[in-house]
Amino acid sequence: MLTIKYDIHSMQEILHNFHVQFKHAIEIGESFEIDTSYDHVREIVICGMGGSALGGNLLNSYLQSPSCKSNIKIRVNKGYGLPHNISANSLIIISSYSGNTEETLAAMESAYDNDLSIICLTSGGKVKKIANSKNIPCLIIPDGFQPRCALAYSFVGLLYILIKSKVFSPELSKSTIAGLTEAQELLKRVTSRYESHDFSNPAFKAANDLFRSYPVIYSADSITDSINLRWQAQIHENAKSPAFGSYLPEMNHNEINAWFATEPNSPRFKFIFLRDKEDHPRVKIRFDAIKEMLSEFYDVYEFYGTGNHILARMFDLIYLGDWLSYYLAVLNKQDPISIPVINRLKEILAKHKS
Repeated sequence: MLTIKYDIHSMQEILHNFHVQFKHAIEIGESFEIDTSYDHVREIVICGMGGSALGGNLLNSYLQSPSCKSNIKIRVNKGYGLPHNISANSLIIISSYSGNTEETLAAMESAYDNDLSIICLTSGGKVKKIANSKNIPCLIIPDGFQPRCALAYSFVGLLYILIKSKVFSPELSKSTIAGLTEAQELLKRVTSRYESHDFSNPAFKAANDLFRSYPVIYSADSITDSINLRWQAQIHENAKSPAFGSYLPEMNHNEINAWFATEPNSPRFKFIFLRDKEDHPRVKIRFDAIKEMLSEFYDVYEFYGTGNHILARMFDLIYLGDWLSYYLAVLNKQDPISIPVINRLKEILAKHKS
């Protein structure tokens, strides 16, 4: 691997080893044991923020995919406390990588006070201490990462919680494990392609094309919706650049008008389409139509995930976006790992503890 000047905290090494993290996450999941069966559960409420919440968004996308055919309802709760309409058939998953996220701790307290079923996913901190003291099942993942860099641990951990608690049917569990295996093998296979610093590397080329522009990311409102969020967040945090996103078909009913005003063709806006072969047939047609329209005035880039299983295709797109944001950070002369603005905000908030 080439050493890059602005990559002070070795994001490139983390990306290089992502397939190793993925494999380790599967091993941790396989070894996780839980005594209680939760086969009565019909709804999963995942409480988390930022990178810890993304696993919940990805889980929702996965379960919505046509090939998955799951009736499990997923809610991602990003805030203090819990929604008011939680039922006894709900399972609360407390997902906090650090274990010290204040919003998630508040949700955990509320869930415990209301005698709800809880399982935790964390690397330690207060969540681990509370879980141990109250005998709450807890899947422990390795610490030492920024939460966004530990996505394999947080997402694969969620899947194994649902497999081992028997929320997933035997058929869904078997398919999920097969998909995770395919995804891990795919990530290992494509790593060398994304490390090359030339335009044969789609991540390197896309980052150079997007440099000093405002990416606008479009995806379907299922399957790739959470990947859209991931791309935006990685560009925000790693590259310290603005990025925006929206979903089809909804944007066809409002946002599309904004790009064809009296003076279109601003070079600052460039469009990225994240697509999947299982997108709804009408959404596929809509993508093709707006590509034709937007291409008259703007640069449009289109990416599909590769692989047979939906999990492999999802992580192919995620990995591409992670590398793209890394190269964009370097072009912006930014350390991809550091988040000084977020840290400053936390310092200010710490002075106003309730």
